[in-house]
Amino acid sequence: MAHELSFSKEGRLLGGIVSNLDNEGKVTVLRGICGKMNISMRQCSYVGDAENDLPILRKVGLPVAINTDSEKVKAAARVVIEDKDISQLLRHM
Repeated sequence: MAHELSFSKEGRLLGGIVSNLDNEGKVTVLRGICGKMNISMRQCSYVGDAENDLPILRKVGLPVAINTDSEKVKAAARVVIEDKDISQLLRHM
């Protein structure tokens, strides 16, 4: 529904495919998933790197900024990862 991600054997993010969802579309999709799973958006995490991720970063319980230069994205995140090693996120779960 969002990006197709690939990882190295060491857990490093290798890349992704750009989503066709707009900013609010990401929120709508996650809201639908949460409804089906009977959980709140505050029980979710979202990993973003750009300002178009701000709407959803502000809705989830564990917003994560990864490899971004945007101070707005960093400010919206509870966790900031400065490189593509998403395994750092495990410390915060």
